Amino acid sequence: AAFRGGRRLKTYAPVILFSGLDAPELAALVEELGADGFLCKSDDTVAMVYRIRTWIINRRTLLSA
Repeated sequence: AAFRGGRRLKTYAPVILFSGLDAPELAALVEELGADGFLCKSDDTVAMVYRIRTWIINRRTLLSA
């Protein structure tokens, strides 16, 4: 656990499903189960890195609020 200002903070590890299947049903199931996101494997590595960075930035924003 981490500490800030004498308070114990909950630690958090994001859960992102990384799959070769690009099925809308799978993305819906991932969201229903509480994962942070779904990422389909693709040849577009720039788009994959962008989405992962976006999740990290959004999570940091939520945790710092």
